[in-house]
Amino acid sequence: MRRRLDKALGQARFVVLAGRAGADKTVTTLRWLSEARRRFPDGCLHADLNGVRSQEQIEAILTAWLHRLKVPVPLFPSELRASLEAAVRGRQLLVVLENAQEKAQVSALLTESVEAVLITCREVGDLAALDGVHVVDIEPLAVCAARKVLARVARETQVAEFEAGLRRSDEHRIARLLGVQPLAALDLATVAALSDVDLNRAGEVVRALERSGLVSIRTKIEIRKACREYAAWLATEDERREARDRLLGCATTITAAAGDALAPAWAGEAMHREVDVPLPFAPGDGAAAGVWFEETLDPLLNLLNRPEYQASEAWRLLVHSVPFLYLKRPRGKYLGFAHRALKIAEAAGDRVGIVRCRHVVAWILHELGRDREAIEYLRLSVALYEDIDDDRGYAWTQHALGESLAAVGQYAEAIECFERALRHFRAPEWPFGIAIVSATMAMALEKEGRIPEAFDAANEALDIAPGTGNHSLEGRTHHHLGKLYQRERNHEKALFHYGLALELRRERREELGQAESLYRLAEINACLGAREQAKELLEEALGLYQQLNDPRAVDVQVALMKLDLTSEPLSDQGF
Repeated sequence: MRRRLDKALGQARFVVLAGRAGADKTVTTLRWLSEARRRFPDGCLHADLNGVRSQEQIEAILTAWLHRLKVPVPLFPSELRASLEAAVRGRQLLVVLENAQEKAQVSALLTESVEAVLITCREVGDLAALDGVHVVDIEPLAVCAARKVLARVARETQVAEFEAGLRRSDEHRIARLLGVQPLAALDLATVAALSDVDLNRAGEVVRALERSGLVSIRTKIEIRKACREYAAWLATEDERREARDRLLGCATTITAAAGDALAPAWAGEAMHREVDVPLPFAPGDGAAAGVWFEETLDPLLNLLNRPEYQASEAWRLLVHSVPFLYLKRPRGKYLGFAHRALKIAEAAGDRVGIVRCRHVVAWILHELGRDREAIEYLRLSVALYEDIDDDRGYAWTQHALGESLAAVGQYAEAIECFERALRHFRAPEWPFGIAIVSATMAMALEKEGRIPEAFDAANEALDIAPGTGNHSLEGRTHHHLGKLYQRERNHEKALFHYGLALELRRERREELGQAESLYRLAEINACLGAREQAKELLEEALGLYQQLNDPRAVDVQVALMKLDLTSEPLSDQGF
């Protein structure tokens, strides 16, 4: 088979590896790639096209590829293919597309610059119409042949231990469940929940599987590729369903607990989930929950693209992640996830899920500067809440609507939205919500010329924030108060609050928040004539924005040029 693939890719741009389920297409591809990698020194781009139907899913794949190539992601989705075209031109790389169903999927992703494409599928269909295609048929391995494949990947003793392990109940069952669940890597808590055993027993079984060469244990647990395929063949349909349902239940519960660790009770009763599974972090440990989100969120959100979760509670994975996304500030790829979550909630007929997902879509649009689109989503969401018992969700939606209205200059209506949100958060006296809304409302009040009220709101937020124990919230309130003092030309107090915001944001490793505070500190220093200090602050902010592929890097570059072009102090208007 290796020689057939070598020859085919030497003659054709597209090679389609076709075979029915269980034909070892994945194993064959992995074995061939391990031997052929020298032919593609610039690496490999991969995508699983199973269930990929929408434009948002295509855009998510293109965005992931650009990140893989370390190329800035364009602001507009319509420019993604052009960016990929430019990025791959002249590179010797391979594109692997698994589980393709039709030519349209392939055509939507690839450009003329991609010269080598390996596609796996069950039915060739209209893939045969691709220009310059070569089809390679593959048949399922017999059991004896499958054993030979395993023997090449692992030592003979490991194969024997695996087959013996399949006769031991826990090892057998957990190996099968790991084989059929879709995530590439799992933490021990998720393995325990998936298998319905306690953490100690899960650890014993996983170590036994590692000794047999079946899983790797690094920061997470991953079953080896060939053994994963081999184990998956043995699972019954009931076990596949069990793995799918247990994984989703466990993932949504852990994500909810992680969101609550960052912002306690932020989601309200309508979204509450009892924690009935082991957690990979201590309850309420926001720092550990943040690390868990960093390592786990994107693979979890990819479950939204899988067909088995298209009418389920999978939308919760995104909504419960909002506190983390709020700290990290979502980029364009999360808009695709949000649209997919909304479609899942709609397919499930879950009204709370629908309005919560609409809120997340709108909030990400706001973060991307697309506030007029966000306002349309939020106005309809406000109307939908009339028939839904979810006061906390309604208040957050009013806050989001206020943010977007303020962003387009409709300050009076924005303040009305903030006041509605505050009425909810004050009723049970929930300090976290009061602080966030008050800090945001202060900026709209200032724009309306209501300066004393603006400072009252900002100071109330600052008085409350330390008591919540949430340093991210405290940093945000200091930053907002710094902006107020800057607009009032009180440079000394602006420097003080921006400095505290930067310190708190460094402590929480909030890269985007740090960049914002650095930029504002640079403006104040430039106004005071401290040009070298301003330049150092801008250069640090530029590095963070570029690392995050944030378009505001251009604003920082313009500010640096202004500093170089004039020796005069900056005006109070800023850069």
